[in-house]
Amino acid sequence: MSGVIAGILVCAFVYVIRESLMSSGEEDV
Repeated sequence: MSGVIAGILVCAFVYVIRESLMSSGEEDV
């Protein structure tokens, strides 16, 4: 089950990073 939890954590981390970049740059990629 640790693999599933790790995947969720990675997805959440990437989501937060993307939100931060989009809010600061407002660039449509």
